[in-house]
Amino acid sequence: MKKTTFATLDGLRGLAAVAVFTRHVPSRAWAWWLPGSYLAVDLFFMISGFVLAHAYGERLNRDLSTGRFMLARFIRLWPMYILGTLAVLFVHIAGTPAGQPVAWHGLVPSALFGLFMLPTPPAVSGVTSPFPLNGPAWSLFWELTISIVFAVLGPRMRAGRLALVVAVGAGLLVATAGTFGSLDSGFDWSNFLGGGGRVVFTFFAGVAIYRVQQARPSRGVPAWIWAIVLGAVFAGHVAPAWRAIYDVAMVVAVFPTIVYMGACREPQGWLRWLALALGKISYPLYVIQVALISGASLACARLFGIEFSALSHVGTFGLLAFGMMLALVLARFYDEPVRAWLTRRSKLGTRSVRAAEAAAP
Repeated sequence: MKKTTFATLDGLRGLAAVAVFTRHVPSRAWAWWLPGSYLAVDLFFMISGFVLAHAYGERLNRDLSTGRFMLARFIRLWPMYILGTLAVLFVHIAGTPAGQPVAWHGLVPSALFGLFMLPTPPAVSGVTSPFPLNGPAWSLFWELTISIVFAVLGPRMRAGRLALVVAVGAGLLVATAGTFGSLDSGFDWSNFLGGGGRVVFTFFAGVAIYRVQQARPSRGVPAWIWAIVLGAVFAGHVAPAWRAIYDVAMVVAVFPTIVYMGACREPQGWLRWLALALGKISYPLYVIQVALISGASLACARLFGIEFSALSHVGTFGLLAFGMMLALVLARFYDEPVRAWLTRRSKLGTRSVRAAEAAAP
């Protein structure tokens, strides 16, 4: 019987989500300590490719249609995403200064496009973010896009074709890094296509890593080693002229090693519990981070007349701790029940949804 969890990969996803959170907190110190934290998205994509190949590879070859597969993916991602999006909408409305009208002309179309996890054209939203109400959702858009490609190509993806797709993806990755000076792209309309340039290699490299890991498993090294390596990647300081080369090297060489070796060795005891807990909070934390940070900034301004950044590290660690606890609560009492209800309503079957538990940021 197939194993249903990869605890090390869960833990790495959770640590990557924490790194992304610290990147968006208005604190210059964190931006300096983890300058490469945007590479967490590339790790998310790679682990998703690995997990979806594990959960759905055989079924797509056998009896699972593309439509049912995408329905399972949508059920996995939508409930927490829409909660985070609506929370940001509420903060925007609440944050409108007294005596000024709410900017409905931008908020309404952004909410309507966002409802279906679609990017909002800048001419409609009035801003340059593809997802004005939940900025990190750009990666979810590319996640769903590449999932469609995987579902269509999956049944025909033999080793040679998979190698070709990975090679093409590597070319796109290099082109993206060269165009934008790094792999920090996808979050703005000016670099939105960079998200597509990042996801092809990383996702299908994850698929390839799964196949190699199944055919040639390794004993590996203790799981916690890879947490240290991942932190070192995020903390890597290089000159701007070398940033593109550094990013590509990390994603092409280091991340595949982390994912392959991490999948081969499971943590034990309390480390396993911690890794699974980090995996559980990773996606909720990722999609509610904007609401948490903007809400905290609004509260500081309204209640204390200060900027959130004035709280320095105390504010960052406090908000992160609160966000992680909130993510656990939401996962248990909101996300899981809602997904279970949607699964029953769709008559999809719990097997399809449970199989994708780890296939989200």
